[in-house]
Amino acid sequence: MNLASVSKQIGKWLLRIIIALLLLLLLAIVFIQTQTGKNFVKKQAVNYLQKKLGTRVAIDAIEVDWLTRLKLTGVYIEDREKKLLASIGLLETRYDVSNIFDNKLSIAEITLDNIQLNLNRKKNNPDFNFQFIANAFTTGDTEPTTASKPFNLTLGKLHIGNLQFIMNDAYAGGEYAVRVKSFKTFISYFDMATMQIRASYLYTDSINTSINLMGGTQPTAPTASAPTTDTSSFALQFTADTVQLANSNIVLHNNQTALHVNTQVQQLAGKKIIYQQQQLHAAAASLLLSGHRTAIQIKSTPINTNATTV
Repeated sequence: MNLASVSKQIGKWLLRIIIALLLLLLLAIVFIQTQTGKNFVKKQAVNYLQKKLGTRVAIDAIEVDWLTRLKLTGVYIEDREKKLLASIGLLETRYDVSNIFDNKLSIAEITLDNIQLNLNRKKNNPDFNFQFIANAFTTGDTEPTTASKPFNLTLGKLHIGNLQFIMNDAYAGGEYAVRVKSFKTFISYFDMATMQIRASYLYTDSINTSINLMGGTQPTAPTASAPTTDTSSFALQFTADTVQLANSNIVLHNNQTALHVNTQVQQLAGKKIIYQQQQLHAAAASLLLSGHRTAIQIKSTPINTNATTV
């Protein structure tokens, strides 16, 4: 058998192997689109997360188009005390992973609906009840062994509907509750390394916020031996072409100073908004405020007019 015949035979076998692999991939894709396949993927995902996190995780349904779309319904996660940490009625995202091997991921759209988040930390523990999630996915390698290309994440539309956020922070001494009917934005630029965010627009409707400050147990100042970290490169820088906040209500109560503030705003809109956390700088080309009402109550200490002077 000459070299040409051998090459021809090898070519035929390689072609058969490639066709077989493509058929297996096609069958796998078809299988995943069936209800049985979706249930299989859901079961594997739930089992993995429960084993990884060491707590209860539930997902009602999963729909996957591997290269373009992911949809989850009925997501439920408990904390280590078997209490609700997070529940999501709907999470749907459309993305492009064609450049994932170049450390690029493009997420065109994210939709979240019927979300409930319950965060808390105890008086003598600086860690929140979600810390176990971060610990579970931490490899322990703090320094990269080789230089790697930074990951580039591109975001687009973000829509959040019917959000309920509750945080009981006994360590810092505060209770926070936020309800949001609708939050919509389009992120035109996002840099994870420097926390620079640019939005084409940001629209909200019916944000109700309650803040109750009570005083906590955390140290008022770091000790001399406490390590310090330079976070200047991670300070948030946010810009937006258009911002419209409709039907907002903020209630602030400070038990230590007996201060109570209630602010209601029918509409707050702005153009060319800039916020720089590091410099504590905020600016806008224009602002519109309508339907605004703020009530402030301060409990003062009565003066003792009968006191005698010696």
